[in-house]
Amino acid sequence: MTNDEKTETLNRFNTLPAQVRKYFGLDQQELADYLGTSRPLLAHLEAGRRALASRVLLRLNSLAALLPAGAPARPAVPAPEVPPPGVPDADLLTARQDLEAELDTYQNRDSNLGYTDRQVARGKAETAALLTGVEAEIGMYTTMLATPGLSARLLKQNQSKLRRANDRRENLTDQGGARSGPARILAAVDAEQVDAQVVVLTDAQTQVTTHRATLPA
Repeated sequence: MTNDEKTETLNRFNTLPAQVRKYFGLDQQELADYLGTSRPLLAHLEAGRRALASRVLLRLNSLAALLPAGAPARPAVPAPEVPPPGVPDADLLTARQDLEAELDTYQNRDSNLGYTDRQVARGKAETAALLTGVEAEIGMYTTMLATPGLSARLLKQNQSKLRRANDRRENLTDQGGARSGPARILAAVDAEQVDAQVVVLTDAQTQVTTHRATLPA
């Protein structure tokens, strides 16, 4: 292994994206999807070959905040730009429009997260109801099979039905836990990060609007 290859290997395991991915047990595609980037780009970020864009850094830092002590330091995320006093009105209007567009993006993400949560809740309720029915079937077939003097035909029928009911229960149990531990963590962190960014952007927008109101007509 060349010195450059050794350096890249060291960087890959010491960069913030690599530490986050390792700590949460994610594969590269899972973390890339969460960060809103591609898996090849994430590989470059982990190896230290590319710099973190502010949009990616914002989402990564919300996960990095949960890392144990001793993890790589988190780079600061640039705050939304608020024009200083004396900026022409046209520039202030452009700045406010940019902030409004970014705020709209985060509010839309917030709405989508809420919709996803409601879908998951409905799915869990439906799965729980189906599981209750299957458990009742399993209990019934188990009782039938324990009946003394059961004919060979009925014995075979109920054994087959019990196997199918157990298969359905296993499938429903897998379906109910389809959202993995890492996926649940990412969803919770994402919701917190979106809410926080909405507050930041709303405050910046208010500052621009307030400053613009002080300018002469």
